[in-house]
Amino acid sequence: MSGITTKVQLDESGKLLPSEEKEVRGMTELASEMKQDDVTEKMFLEDIRSRDVDNLTLVLNASQWHQFPTVEGAAHFMGESLNRALLKLGCNALDLLRQKMDGEFDPKVAMFPGNPYVERVLQKQMLMRKVKCEHRPPGMYSPEDQWKSGMYIYKGNEIAYFISNPVKTVVKRKGVLYLATPEVVFVVKTNVSI
Repeated sequence: MSGITTKVQLDESGKLLPSEEKEVRGMTELASEMKQDDVTEKMFLEDIRSRDVDNLTLVLNASQWHQFPTVEGAAHFMGESLNRALLKLGCNALDLLRQKMDGEFDPKVAMFPGNPYVERVLQKQMLMRKVKCEHRPPGMYSPEDQWKSGMYIYKGNEIAYFISNPVKTVVKRKGVLYLATPEVVFVVKTNVSI
């Protein structure tokens, strides 16, 4: 996704079409309103960082580990968790896409096979509800902290949800039993309630 950027149509003289002008004006007003409501706008970077660390600590304490035998299962779980988190924050565009894929689609969504409609609706919903998604790649963290990489979903500059990337782990015990051959599982840590 590319933030709040979107393609618009211009007339021969290079001006916005009347149909596009209203939408661009609305998005501009939303963006300026978001900037005014941003409490971190006048904070020092060190203060923002300490606030982010405190918020992340609270989110991680509320998170749970989920195990999957395959990386595909873990990736599917990540997608479902992202959809559920966005739904809880009032952004239902991904759910429209899921319904389309399941065959229970809205006719408006079906008209757009490449799903630019879904992406545009999601961008607008996220902007209106002050929701941001950030993906932190695994390279940002040391090998023992790889589980901290993943999706960070912000609501008004506060971390609302965290979904880690799948991390390959070797399990040597199940409960009180030690396994003769350790099994490989993929774990995902998230605070999105299932």
